[in-house]
Amino acid sequence: MKFWNATCLLFFACLMLSADELTQVGKAQQDLAAAEKSLAAQKAKAADKNRTAETLEKTAQVTLNPSNRTAVVPPNKAKVIYQNPLSTVNGFKPNKGTLFAIVDTPQGKALKIQSPPGAQSVSRSLRVPEGKRIRVSIWLKGENVVKADQNYFNGTRLGGVLKENGKLLYPAAPASVGTFDWRKVSFETNVPFGSKDIWLTIGLAGATGTVWARDLVVEEL
Repeated sequence: MKFWNATCLLFFACLMLSADELTQVGKAQQDLAAAEKSLAAQKAKAADKNRTAETLEKTAQVTLNPSNRTAVVPPNKAKVIYQNPLSTVNGFKPNKGTLFAIVDTPQGKALKIQSPPGAQSVSRSLRVPEGKRIRVSIWLKGENVVKADQNYFNGTRLGGVLKENGKLLYPAAPASVGTFDWRKVSFETNVPFGSKDIWLTIGLAGATGTVWARDLVVEEL
């Protein structure tokens, strides 16, 4: 009888030990599953951050600091086809009677044009791609720019002339008046097929005053 009781106790002890081991194994599996879930969540969070960074990089815009002309250029489809800091008048011709000079400014050399009433500007012809869209931009600064009359286009001038089927087109940036610090102005236009050149004009039109110009850029979009 005593032997039987001892055997039963040993049997139940073995059963209890097996149950404890199963409990420990079950807990270990739960801990492992929780750790794997946490790791997956961390990886997903890191992937979201990477996608956000890539999106910001792709959608960033070109910025230009007018104080030192340093540029941060993210990937974009624009192709520069002409660039001129206007530190010289190379290639540009002044209209008759235009008062102009290359002067020093805190931002570097710039083209300066002073105007009595009338068209005071410099111009040149540039080769452009047929059938493409282009953007022309420049930095301008003005002092006491006043319209000679109320024509909408009078004031500072950044414009071009193109030909389409024998007709002339006059794309231009909005005119500015008054006294203002450096600002970037631009216009976009489609280049008609058969029109291989654009006649660019920089300066003043139908206005008096002084304008400074620098960093002319023409891009194919």
